Amino acid sequence: MDLQLAGKRVLITGASKGIGLACAIAFAREGAEPVLVARDDAALHGATAAIREQTGRQAGAVTLDLAQPGAAERLCKETGPVDILVNNAGAVPGG
Repeated sequence: MDLQLAGKRVLITGASKGIGLACAIAFAREGAEPVLVARDDAALHGATAAIREQTGRQAGAVTLDLAQPGAAERLCKETGPVDILVNNAGAVPGG
């Protein structure tokens, strides 16, 4: 199926495993450029390797805990413009 996502940049939070990783793989299969965000650096790099192995495409990676103050701003500066956002991570204030 061609969803016309070729060349689109997709920022996916919580992307090192589970639903986030599945989304990243699906977007990569459609020709999009996934940018993965997660807290666990080793898991994140394993996820980018899995995307490369399964789709032949490269994925960006940003190791970041979005629950930390200023993290969202830092993420915006590091990634630049994106076409699609999959917010698969959440934070509970004080939790």
